[in-house]
Amino acid sequence: VGWMYGSITEDVHTGLTMHEKGWRSELCTPDPIAFRGCAPIGGPTSMSQQKRWATGMLEIFFGKHCPIFGTIFGKLSFRQFLAYMWIINWGFNPVAQVCYASLTAYCIITNSNFLPKVSIVPVFT
Repeated sequence: VGWMYGSITEDVHTGLTMHEKGWRSELCTPDPIAFRGCAPIGGPTSMSQQKRWATGMLEIFFGKHCPIFGTIFGKLSFRQFLAYMWIINWGFNPVAQVCYASLTAYCIITNSNFLPKVSIVPVFT
């Protein structure tokens, strides 16, 4: 297969392509550690890295290597499909988080509740 280029998140793209073709993968943890990553130092560089990852994941999701196609037309198992969808749809999380965070502010401003009021008295009191 080789390393898949053309994506910001080439590691996920390569793994997905290998699993679509039916290859198995195993975890290898050598002692001492063979490779060490370099994490972003500050806030702006960290946010830039997160944006690149989210863009790459959504690029895979909307491209021809989407796990849905790999499950239907390739050899991707259902468990692998769920794992890849969990990872790839990570880019959609900020939308839900912003909605949930703004819900609290909305309830405070409008003096309303987003959960229903309990009107039934519990039996075991």
